[in-house]
Amino acid sequence: MAVTGFLYKKSSYKGMEYWVVQGNFSINGYIKSPTGDKLVKDVWVYGGITYEGYLTELLEGDRVLLTEDPVSETSVFVYGFDTAHSGGKPIASDTYQEHIDRFPAVGLALESVFYGTEWTPELVEDECKNLIDSLLEED
Repeated sequence: MAVTGFLYKKSSYKGMEYWVVQGNFSINGYIKSPTGDKLVKDVWVYGGITYEGYLTELLEGDRVLLTEDPVSETSVFVYGFDTAHSGGKPIASDTYQEHIDRFPAVGLALESVFYGTEWTPELVEDECKNLIDSLLEED
């Protein structure tokens, strides 16, 4: 199964790449696996790790593809978390509104009521950094 998402931000923190992506129902965070393998240690991230698979940046530059297997030589293995799994909900921002304007069918689903933290791309980015800190902690 393949899923595409809107790329809010790609960056790095402490030498590790991360992506903040608008999925079908929530804003999600993905961290490039430092080893290219599945997660072997316990880490803490809000809502838990909900995805282990491949992320490929698409040619359009603002879209990513998430798949179980690599689809190109640029595919990278990532760990991800989905803020909808945490009971969170997205909140309106200029970037978020642009996403709804560009992808109205997805925007309608995003209006569903979720309870909990109101996730913004900036909060998901902070959580990506928390996950990286957790990955880098000594056992």
